[in-house]
Amino acid sequence: MENDEVISRETNRDHATYPDVDYRGKLILAPMVHAGNLAMRLECLSYGADLVYGEEIIDRRISSTVRTYNDAYNTVEYRSRKDGTFVFSTNREERGKVVFQLGTADATQALLGAQKVVQDVCAVDVNMGCPKSFSVKGGMGAALLSTPLVATDILKTLRRNLPCPVTCKIRLLDTMQKTIDFALSCEDCGIAAIAVHAREKHERPAHAARWDSFRPLKESLSIPLIANGDFMTRRSADKFRKEVGWADSLMIARGALWNPAIFLPEEADAPTRLEVIQKYIRRAITLGHVFQNIKYTVLQMISQDGNLQWNEAMQATRSPRDICDVFDLAEWYSAISPSLPQAACTLQYYRAREIVEDNAFTFAAPAGGGGGGCVAE
Repeated sequence: MENDEVISRETNRDHATYPDVDYRGKLILAPMVHAGNLAMRLECLSYGADLVYGEEIIDRRISSTVRTYNDAYNTVEYRSRKDGTFVFSTNREERGKVVFQLGTADATQALLGAQKVVQDVCAVDVNMGCPKSFSVKGGMGAALLSTPLVATDILKTLRRNLPCPVTCKIRLLDTMQKTIDFALSCEDCGIAAIAVHAREKHERPAHAARWDSFRPLKESLSIPLIANGDFMTRRSADKFRKEVGWADSLMIARGALWNPAIFLPEEADAPTRLEVIQKYIRRAITLGHVFQNIKYTVLQMISQDGNLQWNEAMQATRSPRDICDVFDLAEWYSAISPSLPQAACTLQYYRAREIVEDNAFTFAAPAGGGGGGCVAE
């Protein structure tokens, strides 16, 4: 790491609770590749999620973007200088609730990426658990579990130079003691919390999450522990809290992707599957999400329903209108489409839209509080 006169590397083991983010007693949306878009995050918040993580974004990818304000959708967008498409977007509704997850293998690049987006998020998380080849080959994700000096350098650098909480998300190592030692080394960097996916990096969803691993971790750590793995329904999440309980908060991934309403209390009146899917589609279209991403997300949402009619019809869709036809939203789309921008929900819309940098615009805090980003207004 270079430029120590500019970037401090001093360790600070201050585990005090940050004023903007409390990681205890929370239900959290996990970062999900391609599906952790703004619409999905807002849907999960609407059903009761306390915090929402965006999908992992690589440090150099976010640091090379231009921050813009899109008045058509009332969103802040971080747009690619190459083709104008947005890499990350956010709006007022998730202010004080959205966590930016960073893919990185280098402290300097991590800081450049985090500083780019820090004013629009409430915390920055470092991905140390993704086992996918694109991440591991670059020394990122789960590869950091094997390079603890690199991992802690990243955390220390972010912690000392960002005005917001820093966290990380890891997986289990091949022994419990190694996992505890790694988690403690992260804690020593002054991070605010640590999320643990209760599988090793070679394990996949077919392997049961090891809920029994959380007790020794919880007993060893002084910072909040966020448990992740196999919370597929609200009932399973509540069961963990009642019968296992060795975690401060729960993080939900696939269960939330299949059903964002998982965050509703079990005793609440649950919407139907059709209502949940319709609500997501309406949200995604009115936020201008690109058709290909909407299609991917909806296909993931219905993947466990066993509804062949939905699946076959979705596979054949070629436009947002087609998706609306599948889920009985044709009338809604006809009513809303005249108010949408020209070429809405297409890559062409973003490629044709002028990139105007705007680093000054900020969203006011949502009514009723909810905190702010990392930069004081």
